[in-house]
Amino acid sequence: MHPRRLPRCFPGRRLRSRVAGPDRHGRRLGGTRSWPALAVGLALVVCGSPASGQGHPIGLTHGRPLQERIGQADLVVLCEVLSLSPGRIQLRRLEVLHGEAPDVFTVKRSRSDPPPLVVGDRAILPLQGARPPYVLVDHSSETIRLAHAEAEQRWSQAVRGVVEHRGDPERLAGLMLGWVDAGPVALRDAALASLLPLLGAEPELRLTISLARADAAADPQHSAPARAVSALLAQLTPEGTARLIDLYAAGAPLEEVALARALRAATLLGHPGLARLFERGLSANDPRLRKVAAAEPGAAARLGDDAVARLRQVAEEDPDPEVRRVANESLGRLHRARRPADPEAR
Repeated sequence: MHPRRLPRCFPGRRLRSRVAGPDRHGRRLGGTRSWPALAVGLALVVCGSPASGQGHPIGLTHGRPLQERIGQADLVVLCEVLSLSPGRIQLRRLEVLHGEAPDVFTVKRSRSDPPPLVVGDRAILPLQGARPPYVLVDHSSETIRLAHAEAEQRWSQAVRGVVEHRGDPERLAGLMLGWVDAGPVALRDAALASLLPLLGAEPELRLTISLARADAAADPQHSAPARAVSALLAQLTPEGTARLIDLYAAGAPLEEVALARALRAATLLGHPGLARLFERGLSANDPRLRKVAAAEPGAAARLGDDAVARLRQVAEEDPDPEVRRVANESLGRLHRARRPADPEAR
């Protein structure tokens, strides 16, 4: 997208002008864009992409929902790899979590996309078939490879819980929220990937959980990764998003990804907590948080001249060169967005 143009999906784009003076049809147009109009447009431009240099602790694309994968399986087995051969994997059963399996069995091994397993590895495998050789349900990137005994116990309990509660959305969601709070990272990742489609089909449950997760995202007793995922879940509804912005504006612990999303949401909504949230980000001790706030020109545009002046101060005086660079980039975007387009360029 050209940096000087707002997206065509911008609501009300046709209600304001791009140039001063008459257009090519002789109609009189207004002047440059106002800050509030720019705010929404800039927020839409950056919406969906992380702030510059910003990472995410959760692998959002790692696998399909766990309940979907287990639902496709005839059996789920905790097993150990005995041998590998072209097109086959020989496995020893350690524990059957769903269905029935022989002590030793084989599964088909894709030559083009084999699971990342070697002899001696332990894994939990959802399988299809009435008899060996079984077919793997999981793609290679979804393979639940277990590094140690503690991982075996955690994942075995998780899979048993999904098998037991997959027909009850409320209990299944409660199980997965426990993974969000307790971890580890792989289970937290699986929880988020599984909760999003589950809650998408349950509006009342989605509202309840989004409000509860806003509170969890603001609770310093939870770990930083757990708060980050909770903040994402809070923003599944407008009500949860508004509560999260209120809590962040009031002083709750901030996370990079959650701060970026909250700033964009507050900009789009014109939320009264935006000013406080923007200032919290710009004045944070952590330069990563200052960088996130500085990368949101839409927030400055929504708040007006004082916020733009504050962003300019950050661009000139912040001790971190990367924060200054990002703030200057945001100021450049604001300048280009406000400048009237050249009629001759049309």
